[in-house]
Amino acid sequence: MGRYYWIEEQEDNSRDRFLKPRDGRLALLKVQTWGGDKFPNQRTSWDRIGFQDTTPLMIKWVYWIMESVPRLHKASNTESWLTVYARWIPGCLVLLFLLAVPATLDGEIRNNGFYDPVRYRDWRYPETARNHREDRPPEKGRTDHTDFDGSPARHLRPRFLCVLKDHISNAGFEIVSVEDWVNAHDGHAHLDYVFVSYTRRHNLYTEDLLHLCQQGIRAAQEAEVPAFWIDVLCVDPTTFAQDIYRICDVVRGAHSMIIALKNSVDNRVMLQGPSSNRDKLLKEWGGRLWTLPEILLCPNTHGIAIHIHGSVAAPECFTKRSLASLAYYPRDAKTVRQLIDHYEGTLILTSLELVTIGLECLQSRMGNTKHFADGDLAYALMGLLCRRPAVVKGESAFEAFAKLSLANDSNMLLERLICVLPSVKGRPWYKIKDAWKVKLWDIYPTCQIAGIGAGQTVILDGAYGASIRWKSLKPVAFIRRKTGFRFAIKLLLRGAPLYFITGVAMLASSTRARVPSHAQPTNPVEVIGILFFVFATIIILLSPYLLLATYRGKFWSTQGWFFGIEGEPDLATIEKSLFGVDLGRLSWSINSSMLSRHQNEEHEQPVKAPQDPDQQQPAVQEQERVFTLVDTYTMTVTRFRAVRPPVAVLICGREGGMQRAVLCSYNWRTQTFHRETVLRMKTMVLERMFRVDKFRFSMNGINTAKAD
Repeated sequence: MGRYYWIEEQEDNSRDRFLKPRDGRLALLKVQTWGGDKFPNQRTSWDRIGFQDTTPLMIKWVYWIMESVPRLHKASNTESWLTVYARWIPGCLVLLFLLAVPATLDGEIRNNGFYDPVRYRDWRYPETARNHREDRPPEKGRTDHTDFDGSPARHLRPRFLCVLKDHISNAGFEIVSVEDWVNAHDGHAHLDYVFVSYTRRHNLYTEDLLHLCQQGIRAAQEAEVPAFWIDVLCVDPTTFAQDIYRICDVVRGAHSMIIALKNSVDNRVMLQGPSSNRDKLLKEWGGRLWTLPEILLCPNTHGIAIHIHGSVAAPECFTKRSLASLAYYPRDAKTVRQLIDHYEGTLILTSLELVTIGLECLQSRMGNTKHFADGDLAYALMGLLCRRPAVVKGESAFEAFAKLSLANDSNMLLERLICVLPSVKGRPWYKIKDAWKVKLWDIYPTCQIAGIGAGQTVILDGAYGASIRWKSLKPVAFIRRKTGFRFAIKLLLRGAPLYFITGVAMLASSTRARVPSHAQPTNPVEVIGILFFVFATIIILLSPYLLLATYRGKFWSTQGWFFGIEGEPDLATIEKSLFGVDLGRLSWSINSSMLSRHQNEEHEQPVKAPQDPDQQQPAVQEQERVFTLVDTYTMTVTRFRAVRPPVAVLICGREGGMQRAVLCSYNWRTQTFHRETVLRMKTMVLERMFRVDKFRFSMNGINTAKAD
């Protein structure tokens, strides 16, 4: 909001705060709780207060009088009517005094009926902005990165090659600089080479390198090319940090590729003979992270030869598509085959499908591969895409992936990823599996990522948002059809105390003598007083029914509120607390939460009460609590699970005819919204929401914000 707010070191600094929707100031988070605490030994970072009924006193009193009316409770018995008769006269007398006090029963209309806004704006520099004009000034450290060819992040040819001394005889090879070789031949030299693919699990020692070189020489001779390439020999140690992630360019430029297989070090102790189990060795090779981009990007013009150490048979040649069933079955052969078909040009994937499927295949291999950096997952994926940001030392996997996604046409992948509800709480961001079982391309973002922030955050802009009120419920303003009957009743009810007082005053001021009525003319003041008194008495005796008739009826529109409650109150309790009586105005939301349920009855979707979460949720999520969200505009109630009470609803996308609502808690120490859960809401909620200015967002919860 453009203001500075200094918070001193205090004992309550560990407690949660939220942004007040009226002025954007920080306030301690107080949460109304219904029922007992299911986690009495677990300390909360928010204040817990009791559940309160906020219905106007007059409405409460009316429903106290008439709560036993059989028509309201679908029951008919004598005891119910006797209760009503016993309460009627005392209740009417109390209503007489309540009607004399000026008060509104319709609630407060706020923000022209809109939900409470989210008063927030991020003022800090992003680590990487989508528009570079918003980056930090150049003198503070932003520079453009180019490679040795002068082209942004791309190698046109290898830096070094292993060139054979004699193409016919096995006279060895020498490592030459490709740039020096080209200059020596006036730029007309053409060096075809064979790419040697292997895994360090099979080749660890010096003798293994000698075997690789022998296989490289043999492959170059059989392919009738003058050179071969092996990363351990052809990557310059001085530029290793950048070149190791650009091997994809070397694969693309190769004449052909071979796969060098050998028993792993552990198996060599048990197996003294040559490596013979081809399928097992291929599966070990295919389970490594860096070998997948190699088979995807190698040329299609020649087969891939399998060189097995110690085998006297000639190397077998396979096509890419045939290797999918050999090297990747049953791991993820079908998924890898989609990528192979894409790079062979037989089945073209969209940019979003390519990144999503590629990320799925690569992340499953992270546990089997030695890491060079935290961002290796993104760097391996980088080889499959056109534009590649510079590798930055120390950046996390998410930061590297976010930069890669922004640099390429990934069809708003990150924006879609924000709207995903993880199937397991705390699952890493790169395990793209939606709890709703929806594919990323079925989610259409309605906001944009403007930049990448520090600490695995992104800067979002253009999202619709609303604040959630946790402290208490409030009287809800509503609009009903204006009729002459309701208008007349309001005038009569509000005027009843005046009519009653006027009648009593006139009767008291009458000084008529106590003689027979035929002996003295009638006093007009007394007659008028009697009329006022009788008229007021009739209205007062009918006031419970008249108030109920005025207050009941269909709501044509209501004030937009999001009320949050910790616990599992039923619909009747919530509606009585909001409107004084349960008339069935509120209903459970359909397909909005993972706890929502419905059943098929005559091809319709009648809503059922949410399933008991204790029976549905796995034991690993015991730290999650059950919360209830009341939406007074759509008149629906949703029950969900989260670690912390979310303070904001942010609409970031749409899917399946509903909006993806990201419910976020707020970390006031870092000014960041953290995703707690994702609900599906009706599209009509957008009619009552304001857009939120640029805000800092994290897909991790506050407790796991530092985890990648």
